[in-house]
Amino acid sequence: MSSKENSVYQAIVTAAISEFPKYGYAGTTIAMIANEAECSRATLYKYFSSKEALFSRMLAELINQRIEPILDGLSAENNLEANLRVVGEKMMEIRLSPEMIGIYRLVIGESENCKVGALLYANSLNLWQARIAALLADKLTCRDINVAVCHLKALMESELLPPLLLGVRSEFNKSDISEAIERAVGIFLAAYCV
Repeated sequence: MSSKENSVYQAIVTAAISEFPKYGYAGTTIAMIANEAECSRATLYKYFSSKEALFSRMLAELINQRIEPILDGLSAENNLEANLRVVGEKMMEIRLSPEMIGIYRLVIGESENCKVGALLYANSLNLWQARIAALLADKLTCRDINVAVCHLKALMESELLPPLLLGVRSEFNKSDISEAIERAVGIFLAAYCV
């Protein structure tokens, strides 16, 4: 891809990141995204065959830009608790951002009508689960590592994500996140650690 093509591609993905949370999956049109990206619909279709393909790519881009660096930053020198706390804090800071809360609300609201929930799961949750499962593989006493990772994710989210999704809170500061993750990791390790 040439630098001009890459620039157009990035403009389209950035426009999708802006438009989908505002108008929902069903309410966002290809024309709206093309307009926001300052390109024609024909140009947009050169890069993406459908709105679903664009939405899927948008989710993958969000994951690559925000979550992959966290997972790549795991340190073999840190103990398990330290790694889980670092990953949990950084992950929740991203997941609790207004942009990501908008994406979650969009996915929850639209998942009954289209495949956006499955796309989010395939592009982020499944990736996160696989990487954390690899980190935990030889360190836990459990029959199914994937179930343990689901429990860890639920513990990390439990105090933080529902209040934001439901509008009970508008934000959490770093201290709130750190304390919630410390409790979540402590409970998880008490239940599963060898």
